[in-house]
Amino acid sequence: MWQFSSPWVGIVIPSLLISGIGLGSLFFIFRHHMSPESQLGYLGLMILVGISYLFAILTPPGSPPKNYKPQKNQWKVWCNKCNLYKPPRTHHCKQCKTCVLAMDHHCPWTNNCVGHGNLPHFMRFLIMVLVGTGYTLYELSLRAYEFYEDRDLPAYLIDRSELAAVIVLLLVDGFVFFAIVVLFLRCIINISSGKTQIEVWEMERIEGQFHTERLWYQIRKNYKTIHGSELPKLTSWNVGARYYQGDPLEDIQEENIPMENLNSDENDDQPPSLIPDNFTPDDIIFPYDLGFFSNFVTALGYPWNFILFWGKAPGNGYEFKTNDDDDQLNLPWPPDGGQVDFVPSEYTDEDLRALGDVSLIKKHLDPRSNMKRSEWVNDMGETLQDYGVDVDEEEQEELVVNSEVSSTDESNDRQ
Repeated sequence: MWQFSSPWVGIVIPSLLISGIGLGSLFFIFRHHMSPESQLGYLGLMILVGISYLFAILTPPGSPPKNYKPQKNQWKVWCNKCNLYKPPRTHHCKQCKTCVLAMDHHCPWTNNCVGHGNLPHFMRFLIMVLVGTGYTLYELSLRAYEFYEDRDLPAYLIDRSELAAVIVLLLVDGFVFFAIVVLFLRCIINISSGKTQIEVWEMERIEGQFHTERLWYQIRKNYKTIHGSELPKLTSWNVGARYYQGDPLEDIQEENIPMENLNSDENDDQPPSLIPDNFTPDDIIFPYDLGFFSNFVTALGYPWNFILFWGKAPGNGYEFKTNDDDDQLNLPWPPDGGQVDFVPSEYTDEDLRALGDVSLIKKHLDPRSNMKRSEWVNDMGETLQDYGVDVDEEEQEELVVNSEVSSTDESNDRQ
């Protein structure tokens, strides 16, 4: 994750941008065209943007209690720096140097992590910036159109300083507005699915390694640890999804793969694959997805609470309700635990040709297929560290099967 040489630079830059756009527009342009009441209203809007920014900067994201004990059938993850067990969805931030409840990401523009305790403040700040820059963009656009309408007037009738201010502020304000729109939409999409940005990345990793024995070896191992039996046969709600994503015949012909390899039974004597035949990434249940409205309430609070500047998310940040969907894996998230000690054998050319499906072949050839969680990158090139997570401090351990865990004894064992 990129960082400024001084973390406060990340706060100074947006502060200058927001105040520069607001005060610059008011002083150079709006005071000539707005009524005094409208000018006061606009100034009040800019003040509200600043207040929401202060809340996003100063409100801590929340940290787990020192005496937290992992519950039954949860991942047991120890933080070496905070010297405590981390609840589900909690990660250690490398910049804030603390464990963050329901960590979403570390934001360099607030020099603060975004987590359970301050996600509502962060989203209110984004909304206020959108309202402020959006209104400014609208007013600047009207003034720019007026200049366009007056293009045939003599030059001495045009206020050149105001024209220059309109051009500069329109470009800067437009850039900030559309950049925040992208970030806001990304956050809204994540919240609507019940996920943090880190959990979206985690789901992408699971889907990216879904076809690997590396992943399924650990899932089967975890299932046996918890339930004391082998992973049962998995079934898909969409039987054709695994086989009919595109036209494999056309792809095979384009790639010049011999047709006889499609029905080759030369590997019939090989041991069965660890990868289930009739199960797709769409069948993986994310446990904290409670539905559209409930997801927003869990993350931001009820609407009448969210509109208040001091409104917070409900709950304590380390105990979360899970959905009632039929989760066939029935494992804590992520189902592989994030670490895998299985080293798969390399595929030969014959093995790859026997797969038949070119899209599956390309997945196996993707170097990310067998990357560790700490190394894996998504399609945007983002690693877990890019969200601020200190993966070196996450010591993944065994599943806790018995909920009666003595935190004192556990701590003494680590001394």
